[in-house]
Amino acid sequence: MRCLTKESKCVWISTIFLLIEKVELKYDFLVWLVGVALFSCYCVYLLSLVWILNRLRLSTR
Repeated sequence: MRCLTKESKCVWISTIFLLIEKVELKYDFLVWLVGVALFSCYCVYLLSLVWILNRLRLSTR
């Protein structure tokens, strides 16, 4: 699958990640997997890493 490297795509994807974070879906990991499968580019891996670290930080509080 080709990497979507356009900045607009990355911004759009990051917006989705932020929306997921706001809604706090019970299936966030599934959504993350789908996101990586659909948009397997560097920015998504970076976003998901930040997102996972953020969730871990919140859960350890």
